[in-house]
This record gives sequence, C-alpha cells and structure tokens, in this order.
Amino acid sequence: MSTDQTLNSLFAEHLPDIIKNIQFYKETIFSQGWDSPAVADLYHLTHKLVGSSGVLGYQQISLAAKVIEEKIDPENGQFSETLTKEAFEGYINALLEAIQTDQSVLRELNKPVSKSQMGNVERASKLIYLFEDDAIQAFDLVGQIENYGYRVKVFDNLDLVEEVVRQRKPAAILMGIDFPEGRMAGPNKVADLRARGDFRIPVIFLSTSDHFSLRLSAVRAGGQAYFIKPVDIISLIDVLDRLTHSDQEEPYRILLIEDSKFQAVYYAQILENEGMKTMICTQPAKVLDIMSEFNPDLILLDMYMPDCSGMELANLVRQVERFVSIPIVYLSAEQDIDIQLRAMSHGGDDFLSKPIKPDHLFAAVKTRIIRYRKLRSFMLRDGLTGLLNHTTINEYLEQELARAQRQKTPLSFVMIDLDLFKQVNDTYGHPAGDRVLKSLSRLLKQRLRRADVVGRYGGEEFALILPDTPGDNARYVLEDIRRRFNKITHLAGDQFFSVSFSAGIASYPEYATANDLKEAADQALYQSKHAGRDRVTLIKPALPEIYKAEK
Repeated sequence: MSTDQTLNSLFAEHLPDIIKNIQFYKETIFSQGWDSPAVADLYHLTHKLVGSSGVLGYQQISLAAKVIEEKIDPENGQFSETLTKEAFEGYINALLEAIQTDQSVLRELNKPVSKSQMGNVERASKLIYLFEDDAIQAFDLVGQIENYGYRVKVFDNLDLVEEVVRQRKPAAILMGIDFPEGRMAGPNKVADLRARGDFRIPVIFLSTSDHFSLRLSAVRAGGQAYFIKPVDIISLIDVLDRLTHSDQEEPYRILLIEDSKFQAVYYAQILENEGMKTMICTQPAKVLDIMSEFNPDLILLDMYMPDCSGMELANLVRQVERFVSIPIVYLSAEQDIDIQLRAMSHGGDDFLSKPIKPDHLFAAVKTRIIRYRKLRSFMLRDGLTGLLNHTTINEYLEQELARAQRQKTPLSFVMIDLDLFKQVNDTYGHPAGDRVLKSLSRLLKQRLRRADVVGRYGGEEFALILPDTPGDNARYVLEDIRRRFNKITHLAGDQFFSVSFSAGIASYPEYATANDLKEAADQALYQSKHAGRDRVTLIKPALPEIYKAEK
C-alpha cells in the first residue's frame, strides 16, 4: 500500500468518530451554552482537522473546519456575543456536509490501517521525538523526515516527555502547540521542563496557526524554530540538520614537507592533537603524487632541503593548475626578513619562523585553512545546492578513476536527471523548482557515504562518483534513493506535488576511461528516460559478435 493510501485509510478510520464527536459537541453547546467545556473540545477537534485534511488535500473539509476553528478561537474572547446559534449550526452543517460528500475519503473506509503501523519505520542515524496527537499529520511527517536519514518516534501524550527523554535523549524534539490539555500545552510543557532542570534538547514547534501569541509562547519556551502546518519539509530538514550538526566538517588536512623526519613528526603531532589530519613527505620528488592522493588543505614547507629548496618546490607546485590555490606556508628557522619576503614571492602565502609555539602553529594553520575552504567552495560548488559543480565533478572523476586503477578496485559513475522538470517550473514556479533541486541534493548527501562524490552537472542533472562500488551495488543504492525521493512531498503555496528522477550507471573496469564512463552513463540515462522515466538503468558493454555467436 502506498503512503497516500495509508494516510487516506488512517484518516477514513477516524472519520466516524470525528463525525460523532462534532455532532455531540454541537448538541452539548446548544444545551449548555458558550461556557460549556465542549467549546474547547470542539476547537481542539477542528484545529486538528484543519491540518489532517490539509495534508491529504481535502480542501473543502479543511476550509470548513478552519471557519469553525477561527469563530470559536479562545483568543477571541468576544465570540459568544457575536456568534449566533443559527450561524454556528450553519458552520457545523457545512463541515459535516463537506465530510459526507467527499467520496474520495469515503471510498477508503474499507481499508483500515492500525495506528501501530506508524512504528514500522526503518532505523535511521539520528533520533527525533515527535509529540503530536493528530495521527494523520504524525504519520505524514514521519514518512517525510525519515527519507533524510532521521529516525522519528511518535508520542501523542505530553505526560511522556520527561520519561522518554530520561530513557534516551533525542537529537531534537518536534512539538505540537495544541493538545487536549490546552491551546498552548506544548510550549507550556517545554517551558516547565526548562525551568525545572537541565533540559537543553533543541525543540521545533509545529502549528496550524500563525497567531502572534502562539509564536511568542514558543519563543518563551526556548523553541529554535516554528513551522506552520502543512510543514515545508525541506525547510524543516534544513533546521534539523543545523540543530543536530548533520553536516560535520571534514578534518583539516595538512601536508608537511620537511627533510628532517624528527621535526616533521613533532609538528604533525601538534596538529593531530587538535583533530587535524597530516601527511609527511621527506622526498620532494614524490610531492605531486602525494598531493593527488592526500588532497591537502595546506602545505607546511621547509625552506632548506638537500635535493630541492623550498622556493623551487613551491614554484613547481604552483605550475600544476589543480594545486595553484592551495595555501603554502613556509616553516623555517630562517630569520632574514629579505629572504622570507623573497620566499613568499615564489609561491608562498606566509612564513612561520622556527621554533614556534604549538598554539601559534595551530592558530596560523586553522585561520588559513578556513579562508582557503571558503574561497574554494565559491569556485568548486554550485551556488544553489552546495554540490560540486560541473568542472569539479569531472576533475574528481579523473582522480577517483586513477585511484581505482592503481588499487584495482571498482568504481561507478551515475548520471541523474529529474523527470519533466520543466513542467514543475511552469506549473509551480522557479522558486518551487529550486526547492526540488535542493531537496534531491540533500537526499543524495544524506543517503550516500562520505567517500562518495556528489555534484550538480547542470540544470536538473546530477552526477555521482561511487568509489569501490560495483555497478550492481550502485544500482541497488540508487533504487533506494529513487524510491525515497518519490515519497517526498513538495509544497508550492497550498499545492502539494511530487517529482521523480531517472538515472544511468556505468562502471569501471567495464569502462576504462573517464570519457567512456560519462558517455556510457549518459546512454544509460537515455535508456531510463526512453523506457518511461522514474527508473535506474545499469549499462554494460556489448559483447563482441564472436562471443554472442558462442552463447
């Protein structure tokens, strides 16, 4: 059963009770008046119904429920003086009629889904607690969020917050605003926990209302974000990633070129104690090969070495286009300022004098690497998605293919293209199209390994390099990502839509050069498109005629 069918079934399962409760609250209010507790109960029910029906696209139900919610809003203290019983009954009847006449909902009544199915989700890397008493919206959020590498556990009872947090602390909490205990029960619970103890878990509040008082209560409770339902999933994932530090920075990588092994090890140890990665080179003739393999963020270079001076080596490195922007810092006992300045004019960026204090060395290296990585990201990455750009992905393919050939390991190259993307831009607008591109880029980064290389090849095309991965394994991974992307719901205004992609895969050693891999993957992508889109094709070289005849 698809996600949409499951949500419809879950909604339909609750409809008989919803109808019965609406009628009961109406009769109770008629008999007891506006001071009846049934007013708050009806407000809470319609508040939930606005979100549930909105998620599933039942706009008539959502709009009819929204009218009642706004008319009896507790914030509107004067509603009882202006809302006549005749008008109130009209609003109730309009809501019941919207429910009864929506045949698309009623057809699902024979497909009951147990609430327990909400727990049947794949284990993911980061644990999120969702406190939401609306089963429909909870189920939808779980399905959306878990596509991005999170594991979500749902609770519908605020009294459980302390207990479950004490048992296992989550990376973040998604908290509804409105519960049966009160219109601001969610923020009140969080504020109480923060006031009584060491409660430092990031909390994101979710609500169907944009009312200032609700936003203020969320801020006062220490909420880090506030989202209006139906939730824009990509924006929510952006916030979750930021709050839970999903994008951990790669350790800084320093290449030390020094003829004294003892001094090189000493300085390497200082930097490694600060979490950096180092590589030592005592033979200048091997520098270019080591740089290609190690890909350093910075070079620490001795001025005086037996076979090659530091200035000569810096000039040599700068003549290789790939390495022209890597910071080169001389680390030498040379004290003559004129010589230091002349050295920096030969490809160097700075000069550090030996001996140097460990904290000074660390600070100097860190500052230059931060600046280098920021400038490099502007040159190498696509501005919208943050992925590697077309030129850079081609350079990485050459590097990774050379490594695969040296190590005799497989490698797969993947081309991805969003299906009918022009229609997305034409129908929903370019901002919505941009969010789809960012959604796929984020999903790719979440579901692939750190060693995998992800790039935006141009327009709606993406390219992946999967080291140490045979073609069949790559196809399995891409099929999983394709299925997950299909389940993601994109939001444009009040419209929901989904997008699919097609992919083509070519692998080394079946294809031996970078050009062969790119052409074959592009051909495989064409086959996926030609076969109806929304599929993954692994291409293999055709057998020579002689082998075909033998088979």
